[in-house]
Formats: sequence, structure tokens, C-alpha cells
Amino acid sequence: MCVFMYIILFTIKILYSTNKLFSFSGFTVTYSQNRDVLAGLRESVVLKFYRVKPLQTEDLKVEWRRKDSKTLVHLYPDGESRSEKQQQEYQNRAHFFTDQIQHGNFSLRLDNVEEEDAGEYICRVYSKQKCVQCNSSHEYNCEML
Repeated sequence: MCVFMYIILFTIKILYSTNKLFSFSGFTVTYSQNRDVLAGLRESVVLKFYRVKPLQTEDLKVEWRRKDSKTLVHLYPDGESRSEKQQQEYQNRAHFFTDQIQHGNFSLRLDNVEEEDAGEYICRVYSKQKCVQCNSSHEYNCEML
């Protein structure tokens, strides 16, 4: 038995243009070559994180945190989403695609983006299963403009 850990890092910045808000329809994620992610105030954004080869959901733990403050944004331990463990400012705003986790989709949707959401976010995925390689980690730096 070994542990895999996958890490992804996002930086969120809020868009302004001379007191005008940028408006996006639907869930807004725009990746450039630098993997920039765009978000407007009061819009929704998806911080995408996929694993090509799905993991067994047994003993799977997914957590999204603010990197700068270690604030828990969302937690998925042992096959269920635990919104009661979220920091209060993320309750009813941060969501997993729980029906997609078994397919390797660990993305996070953040609704009603606020100015205070600016900063770095990190996702960690832990899984215990038989494996050949025991040490695997990935980190992606993404900036929200």
C-alpha cells in the first residue's frame, strides 16, 4: 500500500477596469499558455484539476485550501463532500463535482467570487492503493487576472 499525492496551485486575482466589472457567462475559466484563470466579481469560476487515470474512490481524500492562510475551502474525505468542514466564507459557494470524482475530476467551482477570494489555492489528492511508483506529485502555478 502506498500514498499518491497530487497538488495543483491556483492564484486568483479579481478583474477591474475603471470601476467596471467584467462579466462572463456561465462558469468562467480561461487558460492561456501561462495557465491564467480569469474571474469577475460575483461570477463563478472553476479551478480545474483532472487526473487522466481515475483513482479508486476508496480511502480517497481531496482537499482544497487557500495556500496563504491554509484556510479550508472544501473537503472530500471517504467518498462524501463535507461542506460543514469548510470555512464559513466558502459555505454554499465552493463545490466539488462529486459525481465526477470517480472519473478523476477534482475540480472546484467557486460561486459569487468576491474581492477577498484573491490569492493562491492549492488542491491535494490523497489515495491509498497498490502502486508501482509511490512518490508522485504535480504542482501547477495558475494566475487569475
